[in-house]
Amino acid sequence: MSLLATPIALAFTRIAPVTYQTPFDRVWTVFLYLCGLTTSSLLTAAAGVLLFRYILDRTGDLQAALIASLAFGLGTPVWGWATSFFSHATSASLLVLG
Repeated sequence: MSLLATPIALAFTRIAPVTYQTPFDRVWTVFLYLCGLTTSSLLTAAAGVLLFRYILDRTGDLQAALIASLAFGLGTPVWGWATSFFSHATSASLLVLG
């Protein structure tokens, strides 16, 4: 997760430095939000879209593709973990993408 967040962390720290002396205020909140957004959330959204396209291409059934992608996105723990900076949703998304 740290390696996946490296580009956004580098870009953000060029604008607003984040050090051990930085108090836990809005800078830390925005920094952690952007790290989670660009890793877990982005990969989970991409996996849902690609799962939809894969099912649609394989079966040609729009309803089956919609049910499968909604089941992945809302019916599994991916929904809850996609907003955090843990690797749970990222690992599931990479498995779907693979």
